[in-house]
Amino acid sequence: MMRTILTINLKGLIMAWAFKKSLLLLAGVVLLLAAAGPALAEEPAVVIGGKALPAADLKQYIERRPAAMADMKAFQAAVESLVDSEVLYQQALALGFDQQPEIRQALRQLLGQKLLEEKVNQPVMSRQISLEEIERYYAEHRDQYQRPEQVRLAAIFVAVPVGGQRAEARQKAEAVLAEAQSAKDRFSFTRLIKEQAEPPAGFRHGDSGFFDRQGQPGKLAPELVEAAFALDQGQISPQIIETAAGFYIIKVTGKRPAFKIELNKVAREIERKIRRQELSDCRQSYLEGLRRAAEIKIDDSKLAEIHRQLQAASRASAKGERNAPPALPGQR
Repeated sequence: MMRTILTINLKGLIMAWAFKKSLLLLAGVVLLLAAAGPALAEEPAVVIGGKALPAADLKQYIERRPAAMADMKAFQAAVESLVDSEVLYQQALALGFDQQPEIRQALRQLLGQKLLEEKVNQPVMSRQISLEEIERYYAEHRDQYQRPEQVRLAAIFVAVPVGGQRAEARQKAEAVLAEAQSAKDRFSFTRLIKEQAEPPAGFRHGDSGFFDRQGQPGKLAPELVEAAFALDQGQISPQIIETAAGFYIIKVTGKRPAFKIELNKVAREIERKIRRQELSDCRQSYLEGLRRAAEIKIDDSKLAEIHRQLQAASRASAKGERNAPPALPGQR
């Protein structure tokens, strides 16, 4: 009986030792895998020509192509397309294409646009434009959103000569008015302006431009303004209009009704205008700051020589095109 008990205890000890050893071995494996995990995760998924393709590049490429996420086959096709692109890129670098002037210029422009986008565009576009700014813009540009009734004239002016007879000027104006009223076509008044008019200051080719009932913005004589607003579109004044400076024969060439656009209807438009102006101002300010910080030296004599060379090459090219024989059929 004692031997049997000892045998059972011995077997139990052996089994417990074996189980404990297994646990220790399993723990060691787990620790090794945990230590190797980051290293395995950092292994590149794609290596081309000995150069690892960054995972960020791969993810960005795929994310821009939603169809590539449909299944593994589409995903692998997208990866192959990226590999083709990288192979071409590496070969172009090997051949020195990146040193060609047009490539450097394109890269310069691309990087410049990226810089402006990050340093100027994004901050401006993310800024909240306040209602106070919108109201201030509306008040400062009120003439764009409201306007009084306006009239436009074609005018023939007969001046009273300095020290001359006012009656003689009136007689001339009456004759011009009679001729204008008897004209058979719409071009006659324009012809009379060219032949008879003595334009006062601010009247170009007999055109008053649009003005309101206060004669603004041209500061027109009150007598002229009153007569103009009493006429219909296309109507010639039935009598001459007398002012201190002389006599007018007028024809209404345009009428604009008064209007007002309320702020709430143009607030979004004003917000866009404010943002566009701010983008322009911030871009200019940023560029000026960079130029001040940079050491810029310009050799005018060398620039002049480069300009001369370019002009000579351009003239030679133009001359060659003129002297070239005509193209044969099928060569165009």
